[in-house]
Amino acid sequence: MKKKLSILIALVLALSLCLVTAAPVAAVDESTFIVGSGTYQTVMVDAETGIILATLEGEWVDSSVIGAFTATGIGNHYAQSPPAPAPDTWGTTADVSLSGTMSADGITFVGTAVRTDGDDISSELISLDANGTIVIQSDDSFVAALTGVVADGPNLGTPVDIDMTGSIFIPSTTVGLLGEINEVPVITAISVTPTEINFGNLYLGQTSPVKTITVSNAGGVAVGITTSVTDAEGTFFADNLWLDEAVATAYTAPIAVGDSVSPGAKVVVPSDADLGSVTGTLIFEATAVE
Repeated sequence: MKKKLSILIALVLALSLCLVTAAPVAAVDESTFIVGSGTYQTVMVDAETGIILATLEGEWVDSSVIGAFTATGIGNHYAQSPPAPAPDTWGTTADVSLSGTMSADGITFVGTAVRTDGDDISSELISLDANGTIVIQSDDSFVAALTGVVADGPNLGTPVDIDMTGSIFIPSTTVGLLGEINEVPVITAISVTPTEINFGNLYLGQTSPVKTITVSNAGGVAVGITTSVTDAEGTFFADNLWLDEAVATAYTAPIAVGDSVSPGAKVVVPSDADLGSVTGTLIFEATAVE
């Protein structure tokens, strides 16, 4: 019987910011975004999963929170007074994963929803009204309470409540400058998906299947990315993890604004590797290119 290795690698995000100083969102006070209008759409993939698309217009009550962000949490989507013979209310509770950008007058994001309870996820376009809020809290969390009506399909005109809670990560926030002459803020931000890769059980001398990683430029300036690798113990991933045709520690790539790259990650297991589970971290670092 062949002996095998169990391999797990997690991906994390690192940034080099240029031109504008940056701080994690935990350093800012709580701020509330008041939704004036917008749309929130779910597109059903299957009965249990869906794609989320949202564009919100409005204003910040306190200081503006500006920058790319990622968030995870629980989303509750409730509709009121559906057509008979459905009950008075119906809805879906789902695990949500979001990424997008925040500006002084708008928030856009895309994501996924995986049903945890309730009815099947459906495809609906919801027109939001002026009663919605998104609160960014100083403990890296958020609370969203949105209301609107179904904008198309058989449930046209049905009132809907969309509530979400969870944790949020904002790579950077800009600081306004006062004076007669101000430098235009430039945000450097990237997002990486997935955030974890499990290469599974591999044998000595085996090369793993290729796992695709997508690195997207979510900021306002072109960037160059470099990578580094750390291991919980030893140097297994630092020595044997490859991105495309280069050892991961030597991988570099430029990414234009709004663009992305998708290197393929694989592990080449040496024939003399120590047996057992190994873990590590692959770090992408972005530097603004002027």
